[in-house]
Amino acid sequence: MSYTWGPSPNITISFSDNVSRDSSSSKAYFGYLTVTLGGCSGKSSFGYYIAVTVDGTRKVLKNSSPSQWSSGKYSASFPISGNTTASSIDVDVTLETDAPRGSETITCTISVGAYSGSSGSGGSGGSTTPTTSASVPTLSKSSAKVGETVTIYTGRKNIRYKHTISYTVGTATGTIAKNVASSVEWEIPSELLDSVKMEGSDCTISVATYYNTTLRGTNMVHLTLYPPDDAMPSVSEGWVSVSRDNSLVPSVNAWVKGYSKAKVTFDSTKAAAKYGASIRGFSITCNGEKTNAVNGAATTGVLASVNAMVLCTVTDSRGYTTTEAVTLQVQDYAPPTITGAAAYRCDSSLLAADDGEHIAARATAGCTALGGANSVTLKAAYKAVGAESYSAEVTLQSGAVTMVTGNAVISTTQSYVVRLTATDKLGNSAVFEKTVSTKAVTFHLKSGGKGAAFGKYAEADDCLECAWDADFKKNVNIIGALKVGGNTLADIVQAAANSLLEKVYPVGSIFTTVSDTDPNSTLPGTWEKIEGKFLLGSSTAHAAGSSGGSEAVTLTVEQMPAHSHTGSAAENGYHYHSFTGNRSGGGSYTTAEGKSGSDAYYTHTTTKDGGHTHDLSINNAGGGQAVDIMPPYLVVYMWKRTA
Repeated sequence: MSYTWGPSPNITISFSDNVSRDSSSSKAYFGYLTVTLGGCSGKSSFGYYIAVTVDGTRKVLKNSSPSQWSSGKYSASFPISGNTTASSIDVDVTLETDAPRGSETITCTISVGAYSGSSGSGGSGGSTTPTTSASVPTLSKSSAKVGETVTIYTGRKNIRYKHTISYTVGTATGTIAKNVASSVEWEIPSELLDSVKMEGSDCTISVATYYNTTLRGTNMVHLTLYPPDDAMPSVSEGWVSVSRDNSLVPSVNAWVKGYSKAKVTFDSTKAAAKYGASIRGFSITCNGEKTNAVNGAATTGVLASVNAMVLCTVTDSRGYTTTEAVTLQVQDYAPPTITGAAAYRCDSSLLAADDGEHIAARATAGCTALGGANSVTLKAAYKAVGAESYSAEVTLQSGAVTMVTGNAVISTTQSYVVRLTATDKLGNSAVFEKTVSTKAVTFHLKSGGKGAAFGKYAEADDCLECAWDADFKKNVNIIGALKVGGNTLADIVQAAANSLLEKVYPVGSIFTTVSDTDPNSTLPGTWEKIEGKFLLGSSTAHAAGSSGGSEAVTLTVEQMPAHSHTGSAAENGYHYHSFTGNRSGGGSYTTAEGKSGSDAYYTHTTTKDGGHTHDLSINNAGGGQAVDIMPPYLVVYMWKRTA
């Protein structure tokens, strides 16, 4: 078996071996591989050294001197040993020199005899067929941005291998390089931007391995591509403007929670796409709702937070976006209130009088100031009990006593209802009603005997009225319904419950429970179910109503903590090497071994090697699986009140 290392110099290299099975272990084999340099043509004055490395053992076969290639041969033997059931083994042989050939690795296949459970027969040489499996590529990084450079390592298994490297990103394909030996640097072209998504896209790099013109196979490696930072649309100052939409409360000049909207206007002349893209459109996101702009403008829904955030976004034809957050200082709001309300009979001088023929009222009204944009108006009206309509309203000064009846004189034998109404600029009102009784009398029987009253004049038919507190010393049996203010006790309890629930769960509230009962059937308002979400407190970075996150994440190389690997192989003790060589020449002599003539041979034993270490190669590890980032949790049913 021989191999030619050419073209200049053209050196003939031959291989022989005496590898055989170990009689004491049917799997074990041992012996020597001999590498011999034959004649040199094309550059006979080749004067540099030639070294050979077999399985980590390096020997110099030819020194730089003599400068001329001698007619003899340069040879060296290398120990071969191991354990296998295979009938042959592959041994890598590396040839190296300074110039002009450099270095090259070839593979020798050595027969070690068939494995039959007993000692095998000796080997008889092999071949120089290159390794048949395809190269296994790797990358200098697992992710990159378009425009960056990535080194692709072919991981070739034979020095004669060449490679054609190509890529696929979505529907885009192309050739990176041909006839690549060990590696190539690839600057990711901007043309791929049309196929690269903002959140990242998979790029499949295919490495086809060729021996001469024969395809040995194709392996692939994956690269995550991202657009460069400067690929996002650019915007200049003033590209977005925000104005107040108070169509629900036109009389108020302020941002009001629950009433105001934000109208966002985009200036398309101040937004530009990059790398040949075009501007596709604009949009806003507020309260978790996205709205696309029409004719360059979009309006949010009613603002539900005092620190409402509007995310203004421009999107180009590739789907790349640029977003600017606009925070609005919205005024909190509550409906007006009436406190300290009172209504009573009085004389013409506003002095309280049980038999007074006028009615006076007093109350304090309050409202949310909204930065001075809001105010409240307090008015009063009255009507006789049982009447259908009230009198004309009169305006009261908050906290001041005012004559409700004006110049009118009212009956002392008739009860009256007084209504106080506080209304703010948003049109919301608070109402207070009080009944002002008749003139006080101990007992009165209505004309016709159809009604009676204690402490007042009787006004109702078939009814006993009492204007006093009543103490009953015995049981009170009620056959009909018990009413308070014209409402049954059940109605009052339900109204109180609804009022409490409105305060506990206003619009925008979150209701959680381990029961699957739908709150739409038990609580006031309209409820929307929330599924598969954790709750996060709002902040500048996270607007109320927005969503995001994931249950698991796959770490990239860049996200891993910086680390290194070290190691050392176990130290070998000293040992000996022996080799046998043939003597040349035709002289007559006798060796110590008893051999004579040109057939004589000699055996030498090398000096012992000292203790030494070996380089350690650490294999890659890890499966690249997604990591569960869910904290300990309790699964509940969640609902959000939307109306």
